[in-house]
Amino acid sequence: MISTNDQRAVDTALDYIKQAQSYLMPALIEQRYERDETFSLKSEEQENPSYGFDDVSNRILFKTLAEHGFDCHVFSEEEHTWKTIGNSPKHFVICDPFCNSSLASRTFRDSAVAICVSNLDGQFAACAIGDLQTKRIYFADQNGAYVLEDYDQKNGMTSKIHVSAVNTIEDAFIATPLLKSSRRIKVKSMRFFSLAKTIHGADGAITIARLAGGYIDAYLDPSKGQPLYEVPCCELIIKAGGIVTDKEG
Repeated sequence: MISTNDQRAVDTALDYIKQAQSYLMPALIEQRYERDETFSLKSEEQENPSYGFDDVSNRILFKTLAEHGFDCHVFSEEEHTWKTIGNSPKHFVICDPFCNSSLASRTFRDSAVAICVSNLDGQFAACAIGDLQTKRIYFADQNGAYVLEDYDQKNGMTSKIHVSAVNTIEDAFIATPLLKSSRRIKVKSMRFFSLAKTIHGADGAITIARLAGGYIDAYLDPSKGQPLYEVPCCELIIKAGGIVTDKEG
């Protein structure tokens, strides 16, 4: 059984992801970019369009929390500081309003929105990740991990998810960091993993979601690992039956 407080955490997290995803997906498709003489991307309105998207998604976060009356301590990757909402916080909220926004603004679609909620004693309550390439929302509560598909349609449905069942290295698809070549080299130097098929993709929330959903079989970064604000959503992988380790394994 999920407590009333934890169910509120699940509902609030899902509502935020739905609202952020509903804004970001059309915005990314419709935004027009042009390259200046230094080959940096810009829009008509601003130097770095990704920052504008980040800011709107961040404002949607605080708006959603206020609408739900969800008293909490909040850390947003966009602001890099803790804020308190309400007079009697009962949860911690950690959010990345637009993971891999710099890639997305350059038309490399490998991005997501992520939020994780825990109780004040650190016990996991809920997390949700919105895949900005699809209309899928991956989420977890204390009982398991799920995917919500076509959330904006009447026939949208929720299904339980589980990590990949692949158990031989020759059949595995292993993701490594797209932008960090030094980290990829270290993975390739491990003879055991040289037998697997390798995918170079973005790290962060989108990779967590793909692992939990069984779309990829592993993610390896033995050099550095994930930023601390991304780590709480790894609970999604654990609830989907997977294993999360530090860089030493």
